Amino acid sequence: MGHDAITSDEHEKGYAAYHNRQYTIVLQEFRPLAEAGFAAAQYNLGVMHREGNGVPQDYVAASQWFARAAEQGLAEAQYNLGVMSLEGQGAPQDYQTAHMWLNIAAMGGDEGTVKFRDLVAKELTTCQLGAAQKMAREWFAKNYTGY
Repeated sequence: MGHDAITSDEHEKGYAAYHNRQYTIVLQEFRPLAEAGFAAAQYNLGVMHREGNGVPQDYVAASQWFARAAEQGLAEAQYNLGVMSLEGQGAPQDYQTAHMWLNIAAMGGDEGTVKFRDLVAKELTTCQLGAAQKMAREWFAKNYTGY
């Protein structure tokens, strides 16, 4: 199923099931959408794996789903990758990578993300901050999604 074949009804059905904690239905609805490249479904599967809702808690799987959605420009997924990097979930703790993802997510203008990114920046040396900013610029050069 390609992006054009994905309907909002399919996503809404999965989203409603999630809020009703009907995780079997959620997986039936979201997994095919996520595998077809639907960023919102990828993000939601990431949340399920991070929280252990309907699936065993698995930070590696969560970060993989978030990464797929983040590559498509979904700020929520980028933010979550930043938080997971900061907390060492799914990969070793890495403040530079955390700052990079939070910086990318902040480009959408969310004030809370900007403030959080700036707090993380205070934990970095000048050299580390420069490296994190360079990583974000390189990500944009490779994956620009129209911010």
